[in-house]
Parts: sequence; structure tokens; C-alpha cells
Amino acid sequence: DEDKLTSPPWEVREFGDKGAGAVASRDIAMGELLIAERPLCIWPQGLNADEAKKLFDALSPREQEVFMQLSPGTDSEGLVQRLDEVRARRATNGFAIPLPAVPGVTAGGRAVGCVFPKIARCVLSLSLLPPRGAPADSLHDLQAEP
Repeated sequence: DEDKLTSPPWEVREFGDKGAGAVASRDIAMGELLIAERPLCIWPQGLNADEAKKLFDALSPREQEVFMQLSPGTDSEGLVQRLDEVRARRATNGFAIPLPAVPGVTAGGRAVGCVFPKIARCVLSLSLLPPRGAPADSLHDLQAEP
């Protein structure tokens, strides 16, 4: 069906003082792909503030704008774990992706942090997490109809 290929099965709606959220715009089949995107950035884990700022500065102005529109992850104490605004957004909206082992090169086990803006917004607004083993660059319907 062409509509399924070109339109997401959800739309974003405003809910007054509760903010915005994704709402189904049509029936969604169990296991149906809801969203997929390429990462905005792929950064090593454990960056200090200067390293994060250099990587942020290397993004295009439009990419920086998209990045800064993501949730800052603030709490009553300030930014996430008292991080600067770049690392706080990365920590709040990022996904750790484990790197595979490459025979003769690396044993694997390390991870990189990837930021997928659309997926991060869905995860934060819906409290969805991808199923174990699902690609981190996509979300699938997780609930069956009762």
C-alpha cells in the first residue's frame, strides 16, 4: 500500500500544558516499522566538554539547530548530571550502539553514541524503547491491541 510507504502511521499533536505527543493516525499492525532515520551524529562515548564542543562545531548550522531543539534533559538540579548543554542533549537523546568485533582489528565491546532526532522525540514523548535486538535506528509497534 503506497500510503504506508510514504506516510508515517502517526502524527504529532499538542496536549496543552502536557506538551506534544505522537498519536496513531491509522491502524498500526503489530511489528510495523514506525520510523527509521540516519543518525544526526555518531560520537565516541565518554567525551569531555571540549571534545563535545569540537564535534558539535563540526556539524552544519542546520544540524546544530536540529540538535539544539532536542530535549535538554534538565532536572531540578540543572542539566543532566550537571553536563554542559551539548553533552546533556547527547545523553538525553542519544542511543549507545555497540560496535561489532572485526577479526584482526578489534575485539568489539566498545560503543558509540548516536543521536536520531525523530526517534528520540518519539521515545521521549511515548516512553517507547526498541525491542531487544531491534535495530537502534528504528522503532516498531510494541503493543498488541487488547
